[in-house]
Amino acid sequence: VCSSDLIEKRNVPAALIEQFGIGYSPDSFSATYDHLLKQGCSRSDIVKAGLGIQKELEQEKIYDRFRHRIMMPICDAQGVIIGFGGRALGESDAKYINSPEGILYNKSTVLFGLHHAKEAIRKEKKVILVEGYFDVIACHKAGIHHVVAVSGTALTEQHVSILKRYATDVILALDQDDAGRKAAERSYTLLAPHGLSISTVHFDGKDPDDIAR
Repeated sequence: VCSSDLIEKRNVPAALIEQFGIGYSPDSFSATYDHLLKQGCSRSDIVKAGLGIQKELEQEKIYDRFRHRIMMPICDAQGVIIGFGGRALGESDAKYINSPEGILYNKSTVLFGLHHAKEAIRKEKKVILVEGYFDVIACHKAGIHHVVAVSGTALTEQHVSILKRYATDVILALDQDDAGRKAAERSYTLLAPHGLSISTVHFDGKDPDDIAR
């Protein structure tokens, strides 16, 4: 279980930390790799799962992909973990990194938080689409459960097909910057031909996480 300034700043309750499986990757190049080896995982499996990086095939050294990051398990619609998203703590070239795409994880077909949200979406017949992991968690903290986020990419046709299974109305609550407005326009273009009712939320603040806090 993760404890950090980032989590404390957002005042994420322990129940939501447990529900979403929020964790922490140590500030180390090998702590996760060494732990997985002790658990019986092979070097090949660790690399194929995207948790380790072997930069040069002729070199034996394998590095941890996720270092000093808040970790978010990414799950399929049944709640099975298929990848991870890591939010940097401190200085980093990339604020967020996700697991690489592979047999299990394809970011074009994954909606973060869907397994937590699908029953509420079916009940409401509506889905709120946000951009980030913490936006989803902030909405749950505020008692709003029919919410999902795209996972490290723009909305795709595959995402739209998934949303259609659960909802008739889509509410876009994307970031209130230029990038968010452009993402809302692209999302509308994808959603409109499918007969879904589409609304866009405008609010003061940067994103739903900011508003919820």
